[in-house]
Order: sequence, then C-alpha cells, then structure tokens
Amino acid sequence: MRIALLVGALFILVALQACAGSTGADEGQARELKNENAELREDLEEAQEKIGELEAEVASAEAAQETEGEASGSASASGSASASAEAGAPEPDKSCEVGKACDLGESSVTVTSAEEVGAINTSLGNYKGAFVLVEFEYTFGGSGTVSLDESPWLLEDDSGTVYTPNFDASSSYEIDNNRSLIYEEVQPGVPSPGAVAFEVAPDVEGFILYIGDLAYPQAGQVAIVDV
Repeated sequence: MRIALLVGALFILVALQACAGSTGADEGQARELKNENAELREDLEEAQEKIGELEAEVASAEAAQETEGEASGSASASGSASASAEAGAPEPDKSCEVGKACDLGESSVTVTSAEEVGAINTSLGNYKGAFVLVEFEYTFGGSGTVSLDESPWLLEDDSGTVYTPNFDASSSYEIDNNRSLIYEEVQPGVPSPGAVAFEVAPDVEGFILYIGDLAYPQAGQVAIVDV
C-alpha cells in the first residue's frame, strides 16, 4: 500500500511537470503549477507520516499479541503441572499386608505376592524392563455377577513417583497364568485370581501398592500395601 501511494504521487508530479513544459504555459500558469506541485508534495509527506503511524500501530499490536500468547502458554504449562501433581496417589483409608485379606467395604482383596522382575515373558509377548508383578485374589461382595474393567490400582515408589498398570504386560500375564480378570465376569463371594504388572523406573525401591474395589473403585475404600 505504501509503495502504491508513493508511486502514484510521483507519477502525478511527473505528469504535471511534463504538461507544464509541453504546453508553453505563461508565467502565471507556471506559478500555479508550481503551487500545485508544492501542495502535492505536502500531501505526499502527510501520507508518508500516516503510513509510518499505521506501521507503528501494527507493530505494537503484533508485539502485544506475542506477549499475550507467551503468557497464555506459561499459564497452560503451569496448569498442566498442577494437574499432574493433583493426579497422584489417593489418600488411603487403611493399611493391609501381603498374604492377608483386606476388607475394602463391600469386596475384599488378598495380595498373595509381589516381586520385582526384569522381564515378563508370555506366549502372547515378551516385555523387557523393570516391573513390579503383583498376584492377588479378588472376592466380589455384591449380590450378583459383575464385569470388571482395567485395574485402577496404583504403585508409588519411595521418591513419590506414581505408576499405573502396564495393560499389555498385565493382560498377557493374566491370560498365560489363568488369572484373567480384565473385562471378565466374576461371581459374588467366589475368590478370583488376578495379576497386575507395573513398569517402573530402574533402580528404585520402597514400593507402596494402592488397591481398591475392582468392581466399584469409587465406592469402596482405598488401602495401601507395602510390597
């Protein structure tokens, strides 16, 4: 836009000068053309000033938008960090022990074993890494059959890092060892064997297992088990 204005103004100046030379105007006409030429120059200078002001306003608006975007990104990152911290392990209602039945309100769980392994090998796939493998028995205390979902249990190490179950390793191990509970239907009052595998960071220790009712995790109690 700025270039177009400048080019147009210059074109008018050249045309006026050419007109003055080709028509042989008298001295009065020459003065009149000279005055018009001066006015056009003033108009051109004013247009240049306005263009400069507009460019400054645009630059200021772009800078403001950039600053606002950075602030928004910083707030978003902060919010994500807070959400991550709040999504840690829940407050337990009680403590239980490996090998002993743990009453969770309506249902009960007995953690029968928990061990750290360097790999989980099954006929459905081999999983290498640091794992905590937990075997247990779950007894549903309801009045009818119920279908279970993925395990909502959590594992926390001594640094406060919280881990969720590794679905592939857990389901493969369950199926291979006749402990399948994921997406299975269980009978009330009948102990059902299950297993869950947590992939953890290497060289960590001091694990605490957070367990709850597999059928109704929001309704029952939360217990911790030192494993």
